[in-house]
Amino acid sequence: MPAGEPLLKVEGLTKHFPGVVARAEATLDASAGGPHGVCGENGAGKSTPIRVLTGAHWPGSGAIRFDGATYTGGGAGIGWFPTE
Repeated sequence: MPAGEPLLKVEGLTKHFPGVVARAEATLDASAGGPHGVCGENGAGKSTPIRVLTGAHWPGSGAIRFDGATYTGGGAGIGWFPTE
């Protein structure tokens, strides 16, 4: 990973389910070295990008870069611990 690049970079992530766009054009940069969180109201589209990052869902479009590697499908080697 080049110096100054975020550890995780998500660009243009879009996920469709039948009859609904669950998340459109999500973008995220996260640097190494600290905890990160995703906040928002119920139904705001928080869990969909997280599920794409962990491989539970495949994106309709967009790209994920994690630790210098590019992932165009679901899963970037990121774990998820839901609180539900």
